[in-house]
Amino acid sequence: MMSQNKNTRIIIAGCGFGGLTLAKKLSKLKVEILLIDKNNYHTFQPLLYQVATGGLEADNIAYWF
Repeated sequence: MMSQNKNTRIIIAGCGFGGLTLAKKLSKLKVEILLIDKNNYHTFQPLLYQVATGGLEADNIAYWF
């Protein structure tokens, strides 16, 4: 079993839905989490057409870190 102290470090490569969900679940443990992604934002692309047509604001589908 993994030791749950501050010396334990977990690196998550990729900040898609899987990476964000894993980081959220692991945040309850007493570990250091490093989330790495080539972009500094997360966008839910299936809703981009609603932004283009004025149905949603861009802030509703994108999260900037």
